[in-house]
Amino acid sequence: MLRTSIAAATVLALAAAPAHGRSARSHVVTYRGTSGVAGVGSVRSQEPPVGEAATETLTVDRRVLVSVSDESGTRVPFQLYQDMTYLGLYCGRTLYPVRLPRAGGTVRALVTSGVCDGGAGTATAGTVTFRLA
Repeated sequence: MLRTSIAAATVLALAAAPAHGRSARSHVVTYRGTSGVAGVGSVRSQEPPVGEAATETLTVDRRVLVSVSDESGTRVPFQLYQDMTYLGLYCGRTLYPVRLPRAGGTVRALVTSGVCDGGAGTATAGTVTFRLA
């Protein structure tokens, strides 16, 4: 039983490690919106950005996992870009690591207010965590 547990832990650790042999790294970036009430009552999913957070990637980075923690306590939508390439619209976090289309460059999260999880997500200020691998 102990041997099975050790083998399972080893497999999980290897599966979580990035393919390039480096450990994943995280960057936490703070954003502050221009208005605490932007987008209240909105039913559109792509409102003007309330805040922006960005981080530089290395040429070995292939994927990014992003989560947004807003002071409002609600999950808020954000648009994800690498340089000028649109990577998608997400609610609170990316469920899976997002493939980066090219090596290097800047990854940006434009935090917005709007519909998220079927309710209004009102972005005010908070942090964006980028986990690069």
